[in-house]
Amino acid sequence: MNFKFYQLYRSLKEVAGIDVANKIFPEYNSLPDKMSAEEQAKFAKVLMERLDKELDKETVLEIRMKHPCGIPKEYKTKMSEIKEKHSEAEERLTEFSKYLGGRCEKLTDSEYIFIWGLTDCVC
Repeated sequence: MNFKFYQLYRSLKEVAGIDVANKIFPEYNSLPDKMSAEEQAKFAKVLMERLDKELDKETVLEIRMKHPCGIPKEYKTKMSEIKEKHSEAEERLTEFSKYLGGRCEKLTDSEYIFIWGLTDCVC
């Protein structure tokens, strides 16, 4: 079992309950022991789409923030501080960009692309 998928399932259960976790992630108990990085990325995308489709935005954020993908504690702490300080998404992303040395581009009124300014993957 991939530890990231275990963490996601655990977060789903903690925030939304076992029934919702099983609805969004019915494959949990039958995932293969080994998955290529590409398979993991594709499946993670499917799970994120299910989260977005089935749950409200605040619940999704709470689930995702419980166990972000390998983000060091110092970054997670600072991101939480920025989230609490700024209520608007654009303000948050601007502050994240400054802190991480990245950049953010607005695609539509509700869609952004965020480029981390880190030189190494933190996963």
